[in-house]
Amino acid sequence: MLDVSDARARLLGSLTPAPIQSRTVALDNAAGAISAQDVLALVPSPPYRRAVMDGYACRAADLPGPLPVAFEVPAGSGVTQLPSGQCARIFTGAPVPEGADVVVPQENLRGLDGGAMLDPSDQAWIRPVGDDIAVGQTLVRAGQRLGPAELGVLASGGHAQVSIQVPLRVGLLTTGNEVQPPGAPLAPGQIHNSNAPSLMALLRGWGVQVTHQHVPDSLESTTDALRDAAVHHDLVLTVGGVSAGDYDWVRPAIESLGRIESYKVKMKPGKPFAFGTIDSTPVCCLPGNPASAFVTSLLFVRPVIRALTGQPTDAMTLPVTAKFETEPAQRRRFLRVRWDGDGVVAHPNQDSGSMTPLVWGTGLAEIPPDTAVSPGDTLVYWPFSELL
Repeated sequence: MLDVSDARARLLGSLTPAPIQSRTVALDNAAGAISAQDVLALVPSPPYRRAVMDGYACRAADLPGPLPVAFEVPAGSGVTQLPSGQCARIFTGAPVPEGADVVVPQENLRGLDGGAMLDPSDQAWIRPVGDDIAVGQTLVRAGQRLGPAELGVLASGGHAQVSIQVPLRVGLLTTGNEVQPPGAPLAPGQIHNSNAPSLMALLRGWGVQVTHQHVPDSLESTTDALRDAAVHHDLVLTVGGVSAGDYDWVRPAIESLGRIESYKVKMKPGKPFAFGTIDSTPVCCLPGNPASAFVTSLLFVRPVIRALTGQPTDAMTLPVTAKFETEPAQRRRFLRVRWDGDGVVAHPNQDSGSMTPLVWGTGLAEIPPDTAVSPGDTLVYWPFSELL
């Protein structure tokens, strides 16, 4: 069995990304998409010298006055020329008149009799042209996800549209004759398909286009489904059926169409995780237990999707203090934990088939093999806020 880091490195090293397809959309329709190219600023921001405070624009050499008020400059005005020896009433965001080199805040006004008497300020309160964005500056890079800040900076840099990647196509195949659609009546021995809605939501949150098919337990059905999925998708995920039981058909089906690159990882939950290829399409095989499928998706599928779309594959982890204890185990463990103000507590149920600890938790605590944990120990923490 491979350790987690070795399995991830081998998995990412086996990928051959397909050429990225792109399309141009309005910024309003680009939230969550991935930029297909580097985007440079067309205009500076701010595009003019901008008043930071309500007050009076003037020449520092003319202070403290009194200075006649020549005119007012509200936001949206054109650039004006300030006569020598005078000042202009100005408002936040308005263009500073030519000739003025300071804006004195209105709180520094001592009186208006015979002109404005202004106490000098300790700063100019003027933002220069291009203070935030210079023409030609790189605003976003190819492979960068377009969130609220990125879309705002693109608009500030003069763009109304952006070229985005066409979403990656992911085929999700769940297996198991005992698995029934959510809400369906259950006969003895049957369970609802919790993996499908959970993993589809996870994948869509990562910006991909996902289709789902539930496959009957037979070698022919599994082979046909995998063959079709590999043709029509950039990545195929299977759930369950990858072990060596009499009714586990995923491994032999993949081996008949392509190859399994690696099988089993020294981790808990998620030991049965495997990956391979069918022609040039990567296939990740997730365990059937819901917590195992969820955790291996976070640790393996997420970096695969990011690698295929040109994004950095590393995830942010944090050192945290354990507020629980546990005995050592042979495999690397990823416990469902919850931030508790000054450390993390572990859910008492760490079963690989249980989903409620994932709802309760705020992240995963990584525990190396053969390692006991005592309160006060420092652990590696994988926050869900970074992974989801």
